[in-house]
Order: sequence, then structure tokens, then C-alpha cells
Amino acid sequence: MTPLISICISTRNRASLLVETLASILEQASESTEIVVLDGASTDDTLARVLEVSLRDSRVRLVESTENGGIDVDYDRAV
Repeated sequence: MTPLISICISTRNRASLLVETLASILEQASESTEIVVLDGASTDDTLARVLEVSLRDSRVRLVESTENGGIDVDYDRAV
């Protein structure tokens, strides 16, 4: 199914907060919603935790960046 709405999130080193955020969004989102998470080179376990969520729910798409582009660049990449 082609998503009707995309929620784009740029993050870095926010593992626990991000997992809570994703759980909240997924509870409320329809099957026609996708959540794109761009990880801006986190040094904590953000990448692994988002990957776990994406493996359980196909609405979550993970984009890994090897460098932190800063808030503006990473938000643009996520979109």
C-alpha cells in the first residue's frame, strides 16, 4: 500500500524518548501511515532500538546517516 501520510522524524541520541514516541504514534496511526526515522549518527542505542521497532511494524522506515548533518539538514533528509 502506498502511504497516504508520512511522519518524518530526525533524531540523534534519543533512544528512550524515540521508542515512546513511536509507540504513541503507532497506536494512533492507520495502516496508510508511514513513519520515516532518520538517525543522525547516534552514539547511543537509538539505531538498534528503532530497528527493533521497524522489524515489528512495517510502517516504520529507518534511514541511517553516518554523519550528523545538524537539525536542518537531517530534517530535510528525513522528508
